[in-house]
Amino acid sequence: MHERTSKAIRNSRYSQRMFDNHVKLGEPVWLSEKEEIIVTETIAEIVEKDKLNVVAYNICGDHAHILLICEEVELHKIVQKLKSMSARACNIAMGRTIPATPEHAPAHSPGTKPGTAEHAPLRGLTQFHLWTANAENKELQALAKQMCCTRQHAFRTEHTGGFDVIIGNPPYVRAELLADFREYLQSNFAVFHPAGDLFSYFYDKSFQLLKPKTNKQKLMYLGKKK
Repeated sequence: MHERTSKAIRNSRYSQRMFDNHVKLGEPVWLSEKEEIIVTETIAEIVEKDKLNVVAYNICGDHAHILLICEEVELHKIVQKLKSMSARACNIAMGRTIPATPEHAPAHSPGTKPGTAEHAPLRGLTQFHLWTANAENKELQALAKQMCCTRQHAFRTEHTGGFDVIIGNPPYVRAELLADFREYLQSNFAVFHPAGDLFSYFYDKSFQLLKPKTNKQKLMYLGKKK
């Protein structure tokens, strides 16, 4: 499954549901650069520990974008964990929350008094400026690169033994209609041929997915006579 999730800071967005329920907005909060780094570090730790498949990540002022590959049933639990743990880590580091045990991060960062908050200015920064600023932040770039994986890895085959049976109906598309995909097909399929029909690559991939070294595996495709 392919999920693009966006999470916003409290009071920085106003939805129709909030309007319908007469929710009043408070003063919006914008993350400082230090807070963005703390949040990103925490998310990166969760991604590594839980082996999450994050393809792209960005944080900018009042929200973060995460391109996450997961099963639909897992999404809510993953997002709640990312939100709660990153918020807690940030609040502890900035002195807004006192940790319950000494194992946690210091109650406040050097130069920040307990009970105070360091935030970026509430207004005056355009979205374009925030995105540009983050693009120039080498530390944030490094953290995002650390937590992100390739699309190939995110959509990798998770089985290890192979399939006993594969049944399908591969598409039949002439080679002249595959010009935009020719470079990809040539790089990823040993059977590539400039005049090859798209169905040939489905056959090639299926043979790779069948259980090896057994006489019991079966491949059944709907075909057509040439």
